[in-house]
Amino acid sequence: MRQLKYDVNFNNIVDDIHVWNNNEIPENVWDFVEKSLDSKIIYDEESDICYCSKCFTELTKKYYCKKCHKKLGDSEYDSSRVINVYDIDKEKYNESDFYYYVFDINEDKLLLYEIKGTIKLYIRRFSPLKQHLISVNKVLLVDKEGITDLLTYNRYSFQNFKKEITEVEQDDYLWELNDRYGASDVFDYFTSNYGFLYTDNLTKLKKTIYKYTYIWDSIKYLKNNDISLWKITYLPLANPSFEYLIKYKLYTLAYNSDKIEFKKSFKETFGVDKKYLPFMVENDFNYDELKIFSYTKIEDVYLLRRLAIFMHEFVKVKNNYGIGIDKVVNYFLKEHIHPLGKIYEYSDYLKFCKELGFNLKDKKVIFPKDLMKEHDKLYLQYEMIVKPMICENIIKIGKILEINKYEDDNYVIYPAPSMDSLIEESSNQNNCVKTYAESYSKGESLIFFMRNKSDLNKSLVTIEVCDNKVVQARIKNNGEPDSSLMNIIKNWEKKLVPIEFEISTN
Repeated sequence: MRQLKYDVNFNNIVDDIHVWNNNEIPENVWDFVEKSLDSKIIYDEESDICYCSKCFTELTKKYYCKKCHKKLGDSEYDSSRVINVYDIDKEKYNESDFYYYVFDINEDKLLLYEIKGTIKLYIRRFSPLKQHLISVNKVLLVDKEGITDLLTYNRYSFQNFKKEITEVEQDDYLWELNDRYGASDVFDYFTSNYGFLYTDNLTKLKKTIYKYTYIWDSIKYLKNNDISLWKITYLPLANPSFEYLIKYKLYTLAYNSDKIEFKKSFKETFGVDKKYLPFMVENDFNYDELKIFSYTKIEDVYLLRRLAIFMHEFVKVKNNYGIGIDKVVNYFLKEHIHPLGKIYEYSDYLKFCKELGFNLKDKKVIFPKDLMKEHDKLYLQYEMIVKPMICENIIKIGKILEINKYEDDNYVIYPAPSMDSLIEESSNQNNCVKTYAESYSKGESLIFFMRNKSDLNKSLVTIEVCDNKVVQARIKNNGEPDSSLMNIIKNWEKKLVPIEFEISTN
């Protein structure tokens, strides 16, 4: 297939170029995609059984397929590789799309293909029907200034993408950023799909505009991690930090290099002395792990990574109450407080202290001996003061928010209807959502419950919405929902009706 090519300013046609159609995908690329599709895990939530996506054999508890003689996952399998099957009238189905990126040098032009692999699955009376579809989804002409979509004739510049990504705080998650900007064309295009890169031909990039990026040195990372379009175009070509991080062999940081600004010295850049570089390389830190390490210098990797999961919350405590991250972490370690969930309770405890007029400069106040005992004591004091009006307002807001109720064949999302429902959800999910009662009653933090329609009384996901954006979605013990649930939540979020509340707080 011949395709028109435009100049850098996207004004004039300069020549045309041959691009693959679906029948021209090279055999090695086709095999790469097919092998990946065959390595997925099919999960039937109702029966809690996993199957091989190639032969549909039931997997052992260690995710081993006895027929294909291969292991498909670890005990904690990657949710991006899992295909959930759903029940409708006792028939199970799913259609899942996966994405793959392939560089190709064609007539001295650097092309990047986005290949879509689709698994269509239909199970009826225990007889599986499965089909793989592989097709060219995008053909991109890559240059130093940006990318041109050769199928739609649209141009996306790195400069515009950089402008958007730098206008928000570093600590925001990408999908939150996307929604905050209303999924702008440029941002959405660069971040909409995550997939795997075909790496067998990366060394050919040494003779292209990628010659100074050393991206081929990160093959091991790329083989084991899914990436989005911006991570293999914008970061290597428009962000100078990428090259330096690759040379340091800090590959995970390189693919998050928009957060790293190189300064005069190693310590100014990373927050630690260069003597720690071998330790950082050995454990291939991500950004949150680096930040926790820079504050604490903890060399227990397991503990470091557990703490890094809650980096976002540590930052909130620092910003809201002026308590250093290193001091909070040291307090947790000294008192043997596990960060799982308890950082949220700690944040709420500090909120109660502030609202009740306690001195937040007193170490005995901000670092109590028994966190949960003091948390619950202050919560009761706080609740006694504000509960009557809160209960009334929550009921009012819950009724108003019914306009944003969601329902499909499998799930329902609805607003918390009462104070009692918040307390019950908090107990069932082992989270602190009950402490959001006041902000909910003021129309600030709106709380929704997601339920499986097969068991409406069982808590599934607790959702917090602020300014018409989902800011938290948590399963039991403050865990992250799987990708299938998150996709439903994100799609629901896009359709939320904005509401302005006029609630009395007197």
